[in-house]
Amino acid sequence: MNRIVLAFATSFALVSPALSGPGHDHGGGGAPQATAEIPRIESVTPDIELVATAEGHKLTIYLDAPATNEPVDGAKIEVVADGKHKAEAKPKGNGV
Repeated sequence: MNRIVLAFATSFALVSPALSGPGHDHGGGGAPQATAEIPRIESVTPDIELVATAEGHKLTIYLDAPATNEPVDGAKIEVVADGKHKAEAKPKGNGV
């Protein structure tokens, strides 16, 4: 009799995870969507967080305060490449 109870309890313990209700499915959900790799750089100080992404010949720079994640507007940013090409970033608003 003890073997039958033990076998029943063991089989129930192995099957019980399959009996979860709605909202408890942690299944596959399909393959993740493929996204293009966009090169980016990040620089963080206690006062400023700068993230820049490059797509083709376009460089987009995001500037915010790391503590609050508020955009920093009105900043003057100069970009220097190879120590000889210098360009001033043009603001697009909202820390961009």
